Amino acid sequence: MHYLSGKADWMIRGLPCDPPPPLGEKLHALPYFVNNLFPGLRQTWISISRRSTVAELCKDDLPRLTPSTPLNEVTESSAHNQVVAVVLDAAGVLLGSIEAKAKGARAIDPIILAMNPAPQTIRPDMTHRLAAKLLEKHPYILVTTSFGKYLGRYDRPLT
Repeated sequence: MHYLSGKADWMIRGLPCDPPPPLGEKLHALPYFVNNLFPGLRQTWISISRRSTVAELCKDDLPRLTPSTPLNEVTESSAHNQVVAVVLDAAGVLLGSIEAKAKGARAIDPIILAMNPAPQTIRPDMTHRLAAKLLEKHPYILVTTSFGKYLGRYDRPLT
């Protein structure tokens, strides 16, 4: 089963979460929930207002690894902010990310033991304004489709 509206929508609607999110996290998720309510209207508004979306600046430049890749095959030279690589399944679905701090793990460990299984993700139609709010609290953001297919990483746009 896929819940296409995302984690923010799930939390705001009061669906089961483990652990239950505190009120502050629900309030933080509210703008993202509102953006999911009327996607057609939102897309029309983005087009009319000529706002750009994160898809336009999404960079697909991180190494793609499988869960069985040994950690010693990850190189620091590919690090952007704090993400070094992404871990994908055979269909390109994001399973997690390898962060620079994971390099302290044993080099013979498989990637799956060293990866962050829940990196911050956003959809490609999110505006830069909303994405920038997330970047205030997260060192990096990965862009995925509603089915979890990895598209790239997002950095702040140059001003």
